[in-house]
Amino acid sequence: MAVGAPPQFNFGQIPFPSDPMLPEAARAPMNHTFSSYLLPEVSRKRVRDDEFVIPSGEVYQYEIDRIVFNHTKKLRMELQERQRRETRLLAAAIGEGVGKLVREKDGQIQMLGKLNFALQERVKTLYLENQLWRDLALTNEATVNSLRNDLEQVLAHVAAEEHVSDGTVTAAAAAEEDAGSCCDSSNSAAEEVVGQGGGVRMCRRCGVKESSVLLLPCRHLCLCTMCGSTLVSRCPVCSSNMNATVHINMSS
Repeated sequence: MAVGAPPQFNFGQIPFPSDPMLPEAARAPMNHTFSSYLLPEVSRKRVRDDEFVIPSGEVYQYEIDRIVFNHTKKLRMELQERQRRETRLLAAAIGEGVGKLVREKDGQIQMLGKLNFALQERVKTLYLENQLWRDLALTNEATVNSLRNDLEQVLAHVAAEEHVSDGTVTAAAAAEEDAGSCCDSSNSAAEEVVGQGGGVRMCRRCGVKESSVLLLPCRHLCLCTMCGSTLVSRCPVCSSNMNATVHINMSS
């Protein structure tokens, strides 16, 4: 055998347990040795091959399932996050719309409140004005009644004065007629007295129209409408200063 060459074994010299030349006593240990050294090697190799092939398929399936599970979980989380984001956006939009609507309603309520307050103040003002006008109407009615009573008294007083004056003038005229006076002024005065004695109050200024103007403050009814509208400063009856006139409708 050459130096450095690997040792060569003669497999034909290795006894096998099935060799009929071996005795039974030697065959049993060899069976044990063969089973321990040769068969276990083949069996372990087969087991390793099986473990290498079969677990590889299970690992691949496990990896696939794990990838699918992770991807599904990721998609689920993304969908949930997207749903939450859309829900927040929708809630924010709804909240903004509701807030805007509430602000508009608040503005309308404030405007209606101001309008209601203004209407209440207007009603109070109208009520006070109504009370003032009612009081003024009552005051004017009382004033009218008082003036009517005063006017009736004045008319009665004027009628009495005119009656006395008419009697005096009539007596004077009769005396003048008895004395035989034929003056034109006496004749005209006698005609006026006769006219007044007939119950008609003639104007003391023109002597033509009926008296319808009451002079104040003396309360003499002695001027017609035409003469009362002119600038007259003194009463033609009592010669007192005149500061106002009242037109009386004598048609009734």
